[in-house]
Order: sequence, then C-alpha cells, then structure tokens
Amino acid sequence: MIARITKASRMPLNLPREEQKIVIRPRGGLFLAKIEADIVMPAVITAANVPKTAVKADTICTNPTQNIIVISKPDEGRARYYASVRSLYIGGRSYETHAYCTAPHGTVKGVIRGIAVENTAEDLHENIVNQGNPQALEAHRIGNTTSIVILFAGTKVPNYIKYGSIIVKCGLYRQHNVCKTCGKIGHRADVCPTPETKICFACGTPNLAADHAARCKPRCKLCNGAHATGTEGCTNKYKVPFVVTQRRWERRNAASTFSSQDFQQLPPQQQNEARLSNRGRSRSRKRDKSRGQLASHGRSTDSKRRELQPQPAATGQRDK
Repeated sequence: MIARITKASRMPLNLPREEQKIVIRPRGGLFLAKIEADIVMPAVITAANVPKTAVKADTICTNPTQNIIVISKPDEGRARYYASVRSLYIGGRSYETHAYCTAPHGTVKGVIRGIAVENTAEDLHENIVNQGNPQALEAHRIGNTTSIVILFAGTKVPNYIKYGSIIVKCGLYRQHNVCKTCGKIGHRADVCPTPETKICFACGTPNLAADHAARCKPRCKLCNGAHATGTEGCTNKYKVPFVVTQRRWERRNAASTFSSQDFQQLPPQQQNEARLSNRGRSRSRKRDKSRGQLASHGRSTDSKRRELQPQPAATGQRDK
C-alpha cells in the first residue's frame, strides 16, 4: 500500500524539469479529487491575476493524493503572481490557500535535528549557508520543531555539515505525509479534504468514546509497529529518494558485471603457450571422438555379420 500511495503522489513526468514549480496548498476542506480540472484552472488564474494570453505557456495540474495544485512555468516573472495566491473561489465558496515556490531542479534536501528553537531564521542562515557548507543554498525550520531542512546543490546529501563551529549529522529529508486529522497517508493535516473527521491518530478508531484512552492500542500504518503512525522509532518513516535507489542499483550492477580490465593480462609468451595448449586439447578431443565413432561402427558391423550367418538347426529330443 505504501508503494502505491508513493507512486500516486508523484507529479506527471511530462512537467519540464527546468521550469520553476509553484505549489498551492488549499485549506478549509477543499477536496481536489472531487473537482474537475477545468474548474480549478480558471480559479487559479483569477486568483493569481495572470493574463490569459500569458498563461498558455504555463502548466496547471492537481495531485489528488497530496490534495495540492502544482503550477509549472518557464517565466520567473509570473512566479510571484502564483506564489501570492492566498485564496481560491470555487463552488461559491472561498478557500484559504498557502502558495510557495519549490526547490529548483538539480537540488536535494537534507535535514538536521536538535537545533534549539531559540535560533532565529537569521541564525540558521548564518550558521549553515556559509563557506563551511559550500553546497548549502537555503535553510529553514520545520514548524516549531528542532529539525532544520537544508537545500543542497546537486543530488547528494552530505552525511555531516557544520552548524557554526560544530559538526552535525545530516540525513535525507523524504518523510511520508501522514494526516493527523483523518489518519490517512499521502497528505498533510493542513490540506486535509475532510477536516470534520475526528479519529484517534494512534489507533485509527473513529467516534472516540470517553474511556478510549484506556483501551487505545497504537498501530503504525507505515511499518505496522505498536506506535502511532510515523512517530519516532518508525522504521519506514522516511522514503528513499529515487536518486539514492538509482545509485544503489548502479553499484549492484557494477559489482555483478565484469570487464576485460578485471582479468590479468598474460605475457605474450604465456599467451602463445596457452593458445597452443588449447589447440592440442581440441585436437585430442577430436581424435577421441573419431576413435569412438570408428569403434562404434566396428561393433555394429560385427553384430550385423553375426545376424546374417546361418544358425544351426535346433535338435529335438535325444534319440533313445
């Protein structure tokens, strides 16, 4: 199930990689899976106040699994218009939204943990985006947590980075989206299409009773462990990025294939001796094969001759 949700969460492959992407996250229960695309598109264009003649070069699509809207555009000037969208008017109702520009193509995200919440955004930028981390481009905090997301140039996340003067372990940032409102996997709580749904996030029981806390048995939907979905200690909390999967496959493929460089080259004299030895063995096998055929032919000829020779008549009872 996790693999199916992960695959459904991906955006269409025909979106140009070099174009900038803007994500619009609707709130207030806007269920994109139940709304036609030709209704969403004019609502986005109207909210962004983009001329209809210029919008033809842009691509607008929805991701029903994540319940988000993605705009791909070649012109950086229009990115500000789309990123400034704060609400969408659909079906006679206004829905609050949050829009932002995604990381550009050719970058990767990493995460560090244990950074005190007292550190401001300026402190994060000063301690991370510097000469000590030449590949670091941006850094921002995840909500009010001690985790910091860092944007790196390239496709590799370093194992360690420098935060100021200290060394901090850096890991991959590809967390499964888990909604704490409806309990489903694939979208976050801020874009939940059914915010009126109330369930126990630990065990998934709806219509909670007063004594539910005493009977609650947590069960993770990612690893089936005895804990709430995606909490600390979950073995399947993070997705493996495609670049990492491809790199592992290339290493396995390289280890299982051989080239001419993997074999030691013999000196010319030994190569000639080996070639003559192979010829001798080949001739010997041919002679043995021909001898076996002649012997078999001789045996078959003798048996045929014995069959053609007249046999003595069978004698009856001994004369009395």
